[in-house]
Amino acid sequence: MRILVVDDDVVARTKMSALFSLYGKCDTAVNGLTGLKMFEDAQKRDGALRAYQHGH
Repeated sequence: MRILVVDDDVVARTKMSALFSLYGKCDTAVNGLTGLKMFEDAQKRDGALRAYQHGH
């Protein structure tokens, strides 16, 4: 499984990445624009993907 963590806070990004890396390959992005680009690139490359957004 590939996981993309998008957060502008380095501490949150690091902790989530460490946690989710137990379940698969974890990539990170520092902002939404970069994360969206990474997601779109993966979708083109790998086909159907699922997205989950955590709200505040």
